[in-house]
Amino acid sequence: MRRLLPLLALGLLARPSPSSGAAAESRRSVAVLEYRAGAGGAPDLGARLAERLRRTAALTVVDPQEARRRNPRVDGQLARCAGAPDCIAHLGRGLDVDEVLLAGVSQLGDLVVSLQRVDAASARVEAQHSAVLDSGGGALSDERLDAWLRQLYPPDTFKRYGAIAITANVDGAIVTLDDQERGRTPLDGKIKVPAPHGYRVGLRKPGYLPFAARIDVVPDASVEVRAELSPESAPLPWYKRWWVWGIVGGVAAGAAIGTAVYLTRPDELHDSGYLILPSH
Repeated sequence: MRRLLPLLALGLLARPSPSSGAAAESRRSVAVLEYRAGAGGAPDLGARLAERLRRTAALTVVDPQEARRRNPRVDGQLARCAGAPDCIAHLGRGLDVDEVLLAGVSQLGDLVVSLQRVDAASARVEAQHSAVLDSGGGALSDERLDAWLRQLYPPDTFKRYGAIAITANVDGAIVTLDDQERGRTPLDGKIKVPAPHGYRVGLRKPGYLPFAARIDVVPDASVEVRAELSPESAPLPWYKRWWVWGIVGGVAAGAAIGTAVYLTRPDELHDSGYLILPSH
């Protein structure tokens, strides 16, 4: 019967980042509100638009349910606005957001969806888009909703970022991301990178064995890499031998902290063990 050796965490940690540095500090907030003029098609359109924005855009999104929590009378007030931008902007200020994305649904034979972005401070209509659907509204795909949103927002809105924090046990080591130099240890803060994306992290310094890791960065999250560089003359620790070289796989950020864990076990082919992919 095979015996499992103890687990070893190798210093790769991913956790959600509430602020995500400068990217989140400049992030605009948007409340997605829905108004229906007696139409029943395209159900939950506001909630679905909010969900797609939250997934794809660098925005802080308030969905219709959260808007009702902040202002229980928001639906009635929105109906009385009758689409007037100054009234919609006033609602946005009351919801403490930078802008309102209004999804209007009406029925005139065919189903008409009208979308408009209203800046809360200036009451200016930033963008508008309309679409005519069949009488029942049909099933709106995520791709179609995404296409509407890209008609309303500039391309930069959909560029999202994460961050990588890299530390090492020695100073002066050259840090690389995808073979591009990004400074020397100790680094001055986190490295902001486009996400989602996978990156090759490397550290090297004369007289030390190089360090290599492969990580995945998800939007609005920080990944921490703690590199241990060993002197070239020192015996190799077990986790730096050829059969466990580098760090394979990624760690996705979520509600709980995820740690890349590596496990070795002896077998008939590898008496010193082999690499098991990380699990959460």
